[in-house]
Amino acid sequence: SYAINEKQYVAVMVGDGGAVPLSLPSFNGPKNYPNGRLLVFTLDGEAELKKNHLSPRPLQQPSVTLSAEEIENGRILYAANCAACHGTGTLSSGVLPDLKRSIAVTESELWEAIVMDGIYHERGMVSFAAAITTDESKMIRGYVGSEALRIAQEINENNAGYR
Repeated sequence: SYAINEKQYVAVMVGDGGAVPLSLPSFNGPKNYPNGRLLVFTLDGEAELKKNHLSPRPLQQPSVTLSAEEIENGRILYAANCAACHGTGTLSSGVLPDLKRSIAVTESELWEAIVMDGIYHERGMVSFAAAITTDESKMIRGYVGSEALRIAQEINENNAGYR
Protein backbone atom coordinates (compact mmCIF):
# COMPACT_ATOMS: atom_id res chain seq x y z
CA SER A 1 0.00 0.00 0.00
CA TYR A 2 1.26 3.48 -0.81
CA ALA A 3 0.04 6.99 -1.52
CA ILE A 4 0.87 9.48 -4.25
CA ASN A 5 -0.51 13.02 -3.98
CA GLU A 6 -2.80 11.86 -1.16
CA LYS A 7 -4.33 9.12 -3.34
CA GLN A 8 -4.14 5.64 -1.78
CA TYR A 9 -3.05 2.62 -3.86
CA VAL A 10 -2.89 -1.09 -3.02
CA ALA A 11 -0.54 -3.29 -5.07
CA VAL A 12 -0.89 -7.08 -5.17
CA MET A 13 1.13 -9.75 -7.01
CA VAL A 14 -1.08 -12.40 -8.65
CA GLY A 15 -0.53 -15.44 -10.83
CA ASP A 16 1.80 -18.41 -10.96
CA GLY A 17 5.09 -18.41 -9.18
CA GLY A 18 7.07 -19.62 -6.24
CA ALA A 19 9.16 -22.77 -5.99
CA VAL A 20 6.45 -25.46 -6.02
CA PRO A 21 5.67 -25.27 -9.77
CA LEU A 22 9.32 -25.99 -10.55
CA SER A 23 8.83 -29.59 -9.44
CA LEU A 24 5.39 -30.13 -10.95
CA PRO A 25 4.69 -30.89 -14.60
CA SER A 26 2.28 -28.67 -16.45
CA PHE A 27 -1.10 -30.29 -16.99
CA ASN A 28 -2.65 -27.24 -18.61
CA GLY A 29 -0.01 -26.77 -21.28
CA PRO A 30 2.63 -24.12 -21.62
CA LYS A 31 1.66 -20.53 -21.11
CA ASN A 32 2.62 -17.79 -23.52
CA TYR A 33 2.36 -14.92 -21.03
CA PRO A 34 4.25 -13.81 -17.93
CA ASN A 35 3.89 -16.05 -14.88
CA GLY A 36 2.52 -13.26 -12.73
CA ARG A 37 1.25 -9.71 -12.76
CA LEU A 38 1.30 -6.75 -10.43
CA LEU A 39 -2.21 -5.37 -10.00
CA VAL A 40 -2.64 -1.92 -8.47
CA PHE A 41 -6.01 -0.77 -7.14
CA THR A 42 -7.43 2.56 -6.01
CA LEU A 43 -10.95 3.33 -4.77
CA ASP A 44 -11.95 5.45 -7.75
CA GLY A 45 -10.10 3.40 -10.37
CA GLU A 46 -11.94 2.67 -13.63
CA ALA A 47 -9.51 0.53 -15.63
CA GLU A 48 -10.55 -2.99 -16.59
CA LEU A 49 -8.18 -5.91 -16.23
CA LYS A 50 -7.27 -7.35 -19.62
CA LYS A 51 -7.69 -11.09 -19.97
CA ASN A 52 -4.62 -13.22 -20.56
CA HIS A 53 -5.04 -15.01 -23.87
CA LEU A 54 -3.47 -18.44 -23.65
CA SER A 55 -1.58 -19.30 -26.80
CA PRO A 56 0.80 -22.22 -26.28
CA ARG A 57 4.06 -22.09 -28.16
CA PRO A 58 4.38 -24.89 -30.71
CA LEU A 59 6.51 -27.96 -30.12
CA GLN A 60 9.77 -27.64 -32.07
CA GLN A 61 11.10 -30.02 -34.70
CA PRO A 62 14.65 -30.99 -33.72
CA SER A 63 17.51 -30.49 -36.14
CA VAL A 64 19.68 -33.22 -34.67
CA THR A 65 19.65 -36.91 -35.52
CA LEU A 66 21.02 -39.25 -32.89
CA SER A 67 20.99 -42.98 -32.26
CA ALA A 68 18.60 -44.49 -29.73
CA GLU A 69 21.57 -45.00 -27.38
CA GLU A 70 22.59 -41.33 -27.64
CA ILE A 71 19.01 -40.21 -26.98
CA GLU A 72 18.87 -42.47 -23.90
CA ASN A 73 22.16 -40.98 -22.72
CA GLY A 74 20.61 -37.55 -23.32
CA ARG A 75 17.64 -38.53 -21.15
CA ILE A 76 19.95 -39.52 -18.30
CA LEU A 77 21.99 -36.32 -18.69
CA TYR A 78 18.80 -34.22 -18.85
CA ALA A 79 17.54 -35.83 -15.62
CA ALA A 80 20.82 -35.07 -13.86
CA ASN A 81 21.39 -31.54 -15.18
CA CYS A 82 18.15 -29.99 -16.47
CA ALA A 83 15.06 -31.57 -14.91
CA ALA A 84 15.22 -29.68 -11.62
CA CYS A 85 14.40 -26.44 -13.44
CA HIS A 86 12.96 -27.43 -16.82
CA GLY A 87 10.77 -30.33 -15.65
CA THR A 88 11.09 -34.08 -15.17
CA GLY A 89 10.80 -35.88 -18.50
CA THR A 90 10.69 -32.45 -20.21
CA LEU A 91 7.23 -31.77 -18.74
CA SER A 92 7.64 -28.11 -17.92
CA SER A 93 5.74 -26.39 -15.15
CA GLY A 94 5.66 -23.18 -17.19
CA VAL A 95 7.67 -21.21 -14.63
CA LEU A 96 10.90 -21.71 -16.58
CA PRO A 97 11.18 -22.26 -20.34
CA ASP A 98 9.71 -25.45 -21.79
CA LEU A 99 12.69 -26.69 -23.77
CA LYS A 100 10.50 -28.72 -26.16
CA ARG A 101 9.11 -25.40 -27.35
CA SER A 102 12.43 -23.54 -27.46
CA ILE A 103 13.76 -22.54 -30.87
CA ALA A 104 17.18 -23.61 -29.54
CA VAL A 105 16.12 -27.25 -30.12
CA THR A 106 16.20 -26.51 -33.84
CA GLU A 107 19.40 -24.45 -33.85
CA SER A 108 22.54 -26.19 -32.60
CA GLU A 109 24.63 -23.01 -32.42
CA LEU A 110 22.02 -21.26 -30.28
CA TRP A 111 21.67 -24.31 -28.01
CA GLU A 112 25.43 -24.44 -27.49
CA ALA A 113 25.59 -20.68 -26.86
CA ILE A 114 22.91 -21.03 -24.16
CA VAL A 115 23.98 -24.30 -22.53
CA MET A 116 27.76 -24.21 -22.91
CA ASP A 117 28.59 -20.51 -23.27
CA GLY A 118 26.00 -19.18 -20.83
CA ILE A 119 24.65 -16.34 -23.01
CA TYR A 120 21.49 -16.28 -20.85
CA HIS A 121 23.35 -16.12 -17.52
CA GLU A 122 21.67 -12.79 -16.72
CA ARG A 123 18.30 -14.58 -17.03
CA GLY A 124 19.42 -17.30 -14.64
CA MET A 125 20.61 -19.89 -17.18
CA VAL A 126 24.30 -20.26 -16.42
CA SER A 127 26.87 -22.13 -18.50
CA PHE A 128 26.99 -25.88 -17.95
CA ALA A 129 30.45 -26.20 -19.55
CA ALA A 130 31.94 -27.25 -16.21
CA ALA A 131 29.34 -30.01 -15.78
CA ILE A 132 28.89 -31.52 -19.27
CA THR A 133 30.79 -31.81 -22.54
CA THR A 134 29.70 -30.43 -25.89
CA ASP A 135 28.83 -33.97 -27.02
CA GLU A 136 26.71 -34.47 -23.90
CA SER A 137 24.95 -31.17 -24.57
CA LYS A 138 24.15 -32.43 -28.08
CA MET A 139 22.69 -35.63 -26.60
CA ILE A 140 20.50 -33.61 -24.24
CA ARG A 141 19.26 -31.52 -27.18
CA GLY A 142 18.56 -34.74 -29.10
CA TYR A 143 16.57 -36.12 -26.17
CA VAL A 144 14.56 -32.91 -25.78
CA GLY A 145 13.85 -32.89 -29.52
CA SER A 146 12.82 -36.55 -29.50
CA GLU A 147 10.39 -35.80 -26.67
CA ALA A 148 8.96 -32.87 -28.65
CA LEU A 149 8.35 -35.20 -31.60
CA ARG A 150 6.91 -37.96 -29.42
CA ILE A 151 4.52 -35.63 -27.63
CA ALA A 152 3.46 -33.93 -30.89
CA GLN A 153 2.64 -37.37 -32.31
CA GLU A 154 0.74 -38.31 -29.13
CA ILE A 155 -1.27 -35.10 -29.32
CA ASN A 156 -2.12 -35.70 -32.98
CA GLU A 157 -3.02 -39.37 -32.55
CA ASN A 158 -5.02 -39.09 -29.34
CA ASN A 159 -6.25 -35.52 -29.48
CA ALA A 160 -4.59 -35.35 -26.07
CA GLY A 161 -4.22 -31.60 -25.80
CA TYR A 162 -1.05 -29.78 -24.88
CA ARG A 163 1.66 -31.32 -22.70
